[in-house]
Amino acid sequence: MSSKDWDESFIERFKQSGRTEMVVAIWLLNRGNEVRVPQKTLRSDWSERLKHADEGDVIVNGKRCEVKGLRRKFEFGKWPFPYALVCSKWSYDRAQNKPDVFFLVSSDHTCTAVIDVKATRDQWKVVQQGDFERGETYDAYSIDPSLLQWYELK
Repeated sequence: MSSKDWDESFIERFKQSGRTEMVVAIWLLNRGNEVRVPQKTLRSDWSERLKHADEGDVIVNGKRCEVKGLRRKFEFGKWPFPYALVCSKWSYDRAQNKPDVFFLVSSDHTCTAVIDVKATRDQWKVVQQGDFERGETYDAYSIDPSLLQWYELK
């Protein structure tokens, strides 16, 4: 995949992620949490990417949360893969302020699997993850699906 194609792919995923982030933010607000959605900026090209790293997708009661909208629909309590990806090892390791929580959201926004970093970090494993859209593999942190916490997004 060329850098131009990668940029176009990233921009499309960036645009689509906002809807999932708002679904989670509103759900959290309705549960009585203090929620802030930080402003995000889109880089002009690949070389500018590190200048646009955000402080998290959603800040909930002062905790940094990352929201990952999956392309696959899954049912409450039924993780469809042998392991759950937390995030790329490079992204997590370089982050100055580590995320506290990861929300893995079904494509239909009906439910979310949640990774509590503090409760699970010592059980993370590194896996080689294929990214078939970009034609590459990368190191990623993963956890056993039994460690996921489940919530319906109602």
